[in-house]
Amino acid sequence: MSHFIRLLVTMFLGVLGMIPLFSLAQKADSAAVSEWKRDLRLAINLSQAAFSTNWVSGGQSSYGLGGQFAMKGGHSNAGNYTFDYDILLEYGIQKIQGQSIRKTQDRIWLDAQFGRKVSPHWSVFLGGNLLTQFDAGFSFGKAPVTNLETRTLLSRLFAPAYIAQVVGIQYKPSDAFYARLGFGSSRLTVVLDENVYQGATEAYGVPLGKEVRWEGGMQLNSEFKKSIAKNVTFQTTLYMFTPYTGDHKFKNIDTRIDAAFIAKVNNWLSVTLSGSALYFKSQTVEWQTAQFLAINFLLLDKRPAEPAK
Repeated sequence: MSHFIRLLVTMFLGVLGMIPLFSLAQKADSAAVSEWKRDLRLAINLSQAAFSTNWVSGGQSSYGLGGQFAMKGGHSNAGNYTFDYDILLEYGIQKIQGQSIRKTQDRIWLDAQFGRKVSPHWSVFLGGNLLTQFDAGFSFGKAPVTNLETRTLLSRLFAPAYIAQVVGIQYKPSDAFYARLGFGSSRLTVVLDENVYQGATEAYGVPLGKEVRWEGGMQLNSEFKKSIAKNVTFQTTLYMFTPYTGDHKFKNIDTRIDAAFIAKVNNWLSVTLSGSALYFKSQTVEWQTAQFLAINFLLLDKRPAEPAK
């Protein structure tokens, strides 16, 4: 089974990896017949704090480093067929004096959708997506006698990973908003490293000794992105999944919400205030939240021009 899963993942990544290359190779022979829209962003962010040894009000020196690559695009033609893709890679670390390096951000998100319009704003679609992370994640503590730092492995690359296949309908009234309801969806939860079980019989809903858990269910994805002031953009995404079977069907819906305010200072500098809220019953029975404030140095920022008002 492990070889099958690795082959499936490799094929999925290969197809999605060819998407930007294929889109960039297209020639817009006729804008009325065929049109590509692309949004490409590459940025690094830095944070730093330093205190002298006699700083009486307290404080610990620290530094942080992160990076983000985001690429999304779409294609439509006169036959009302559409293709959309979304690639998001982000990773960040922080080093605080007296502690080991800790992660602040870590996400791999790949998504591709093929659709057929049935009206100006509605379409049916077939697609898939992948959610996982780059690096190992730990919980940290201190040994009771030595007071030395301890850490417990919680997750790593493809432990877990969520691979979904979706068939459904999409509502997209404008480039600023879409909602996709996948009523014919399935999701594979993949755990390829038994070390994350830490003595338990189950991790992320996958029983010990297995590598995959399959669920058939319903999935909702939506995104809203809009300029709310000069050089300020608000963006939010929603992911929800509920299985059709099992002891919690249509209950305890897996949910992830991400939101961000992005203020562009100039062509190479922006400030981002973002946050995430996550509820996956297979991870924990409580909501997980995270918040980030970053100054981004834009290495590459190619976005479609906004229409004149």
